[in-house]
Amino acid sequence: MRYRVALSVMLVLPALLAGVADTAWADAYQINPNQRYQAIEGFGTALAWWNNDEYRNPAWQQAYFQDLGSTILRMDITLYAAHTAQGSSVVNLNSTPLIFDGTANDVAQLNFGYDSLVTAGQVAQAGQTALGSDFKLIGAVWSPPHWMKTDAGIVGQNSAGGYLTQTADNRQQYAYYLAAYVKGFEQNFGVPLYGITIQNEPRVGLGYNSSVLEPQWYHDTFLAVAQEFANQGITTKLFGAVQDQLRSLSVSRPRPF
Repeated sequence: MRYRVALSVMLVLPALLAGVADTAWADAYQINPNQRYQAIEGFGTALAWWNNDEYRNPAWQQAYFQDLGSTILRMDITLYAAHTAQGSSVVNLNSTPLIFDGTANDVAQLNFGYDSLVTAGQVAQAGQTALGSDFKLIGAVWSPPHWMKTDAGIVGQNSAGGYLTQTADNRQQYAYYLAAYVKGFEQNFGVPLYGITIQNEPRVGLGYNSSVLEPQWYHDTFLAVAQEFANQGITTKLFGAVQDQLRSLSVSRPRPF
């Protein structure tokens, strides 16, 4: 189902203009209902990593995709795929760094049997079964692997704050890692990632899985990932960042984004 942004504007317009028809702003802004801009092509929400049992329940999946009519699912591109042994959910943020090289071996190094990844895979499969090509799976990085970051702390099992180390070699490793993640997820669960965000909230470095990317860093990292996706023929889209803390600056690197 396709919804037009213009429609929502038309619905609220009478309320906005009520009692202010003579104001300057009311005269300045006019809505043309015949002019179409971008389309909202889906509706959905993100999975919370701690809620695995409920998400795996077929009744929940039916409620989400069929009763509610959701067509989009957002999942965490969890760093734990790089910090757990194959088939295990025991996290070790001090594990030996993996070395990626852009080959099929990269996928083999990641653990797609990690608990929340299996959940995301199962829910994505249910979405694809229910909706076919209308289903869209979106991935977002809360944190890169711990060893790829500078100034990051460990809080429980969280790689807290810090930032992706800004060297060309490390950005290339990150690009290999994300390429392997996208390819490996589809290989393991049969569902492609429609798009990903290379950093969920680039100004936030707090006591949970998080990482900061300042504007130039974001630019450089984005280009590295985009180039590697092109090199490997990956068609997954790259989305902009999600950022809701409009006024609170990063704890780790307090500069405006």
